[in-house]
Amino acid sequence: MSKFIPNSFQVPNIIIDEYMAAMSASAFKCYMLIIRKTKGWNKSKDGLAYSQFHEGTGINGRATIRKALDELIACGLVKQQSSKGNYSTFSVSFTRSEIEHVNPLGSSEIEHLPVQKLNTQTNTIQNTTKQTNTNTKGCSEDSLSPFEKWWKLFPKKIAKSEAEKVWKRKKLDLQSDEIIADIDNRNTKQYSKTDKQFIPNPATFLNQERWNDEIIVQSNQPTPISKHSGFASRDYSVGASDASIVEKW
Repeated sequence: MSKFIPNSFQVPNIIIDEYMAAMSASAFKCYMLIIRKTKGWNKSKDGLAYSQFHEGTGINGRATIRKALDELIACGLVKQQSSKGNYSTFSVSFTRSEIEHVNPLGSSEIEHLPVQKLNTQTNTIQNTTKQTNTNTKGCSEDSLSPFEKWWKLFPKKIAKSEAEKVWKRKKLDLQSDEIIADIDNRNTKQYSKTDKQFIPNPATFLNQERWNDEIIVQSNQPTPISKHSGFASRDYSVGASDASIVEKW
């Protein structure tokens, strides 16, 4: 236990009591890392690269990290003061006045929120829960899991549980950005013009890693009717004489 008492850093109560439930897991991890790198070292700000976020949080994919940071910035919990390439300087809203006026909805109008006072015990857990439901709902735009985001886009809704099992078994969270981008692109160029019976089932698509397949761009032009079709429906007796149908030698 000696490692946990002196070597520690503080997090405002309101973050845990009211904001944590509304934040995405990736945003919460990034927020904890930023606090550790700033307030944990008695600094007002610190420069962090994407590689540091990856190493410190375990989050894979630059796009996922960027989305988590944008969520924190939109909510007012983090400020990005400068950026150069993969390296950005961050600070956290940490004074009482800043935390009390943080905007949980990420909108342009800052709401004045009722906040649990740190030095009193007048607010019960039930009251905190009510505040969480009314004040922080909608803070996260990244609340869906990577699989749910992909499932929402996939055009054929069959055997979701089987598809999710494949997703977990193959650990596709690590490739989620690539897979989600593919299905979005594939829907536009191919699946939107494909009969659903010719679209693979979701579990099959994932199991066979079909996101690596070539996207076959479907044409909007109607299929031309062959001149050699329709022989069975033709009436060859109309206007025909015996002589015309006798084969000449």
